Amino acid sequence: MFAKVRPQVFLDSLRMEFTETAAALRAVLRDEQGTVHRSIDAEVTQRTLRWSDLQDLPYGVYFLKLSDGTDEWEVRLVKRV
Repeated sequence: MFAKVRPQVFLDSLRMEFTETAAALRAVLRDEQGTVHRSIDAEVTQRTLRWSDLQDLPYGVYFLKLSDGTDEWEVRLVKRV
């Protein structure tokens, strides 16, 4: 499974677009120091998943790691004010 994460610079939510569905998806959002700020476990039944309620995160650089059990991806994101 391959995913696109939009937008790369976000305020309060992220949208993940997948090439296929997956029985299990784990997403972990870490800052530059490696501190985990959010994580979700979800079943991807549609090709898009919206991750909301990120407005209270401090601004800065984050890394989103996506895993479906067999493959992993990491995307660099920026949270702006």
